[in-house]
Amino acid sequence: MAQLMREVMEKASTIEEAVEIMRRGPRTCEYYYVIADGNTKRAVGIAATPTTFEVIEPGAPHPRLPHPVKDTVLMSAGTATEAGRAGEGGLRKFDAESARRLMERPVAMKSNIHSVLFAPDTLEFWVANADAKNVASHTRYTHYDLQELLTELR
Repeated sequence: MAQLMREVMEKASTIEEAVEIMRRGPRTCEYYYVIADGNTKRAVGIAATPTTFEVIEPGAPHPRLPHPVKDTVLMSAGTATEAGRAGEGGLRKFDAESARRLMERPVAMKSNIHSVLFAPDTLEFWVANADAKNVASHTRYTHYDLQELLTELR
């Protein structure tokens, strides 16, 4: 998955190009991504398994999320109704903290080994990895600034 995300970051200029790279990439497990473009303010969700690949548009209904939240991509394996309830429950505008809370159990799967929240407007991102006792979403998130990291490489 890390290599796939790297390829998207290096080669895709649009959401459509990013989706196509992910569609062509090998899939060995189930994963869920939200791809966003800070310039166009557009986002889509991707729900993929080794044999399936779904693109979910903002506010679109899905069998796992029958009551979508307007202008929002919410998704999860089997527990998307929890995400939908959270979205319907007043979280109309997400900040980094409320978005991270939304990614916790039961929305995050029991096998949640890696969680990342990326803010395309500011190029900030937060990363959490599972440890011996907790799923990723219940461990410490580390904050990074992509613009700063790229500047340091120059």
